[in-house]
Amino acid sequence: MSRRPEFRFSSWAIGATGLGCADGEKFNAALARGLELHREYWAADEDRVEDSNGFVSLPLLAIACLAHHDAGLPVEVESEHLPEHLLLGSWVGEYDA
Repeated sequence: MSRRPEFRFSSWAIGATGLGCADGEKFNAALARGLELHREYWAADEDRVEDSNGFVSLPLLAIACLAHHDAGLPVEVESEHLPEHLLLGSWVGEYDA
């Protein structure tokens, strides 16, 4: 199996968020490209379309969370592969656990 394309985005994004890059516009452009690559990879054949591993891009979600919560970068990209409530933590405290 070939390497998933969103990992190409990961090394840049980790460097950008970890080193204090404050360019939200560049981050969002790269995140959008990473999500586009994710979508292309998982839609490439019938087996992948049905594979639940492609429903959410966990590497990109993790990096977006770091950018948003730790680096203070605005995450303006919306995608079905990047769940908004997981990214923003907006369900925290909504249910008694």
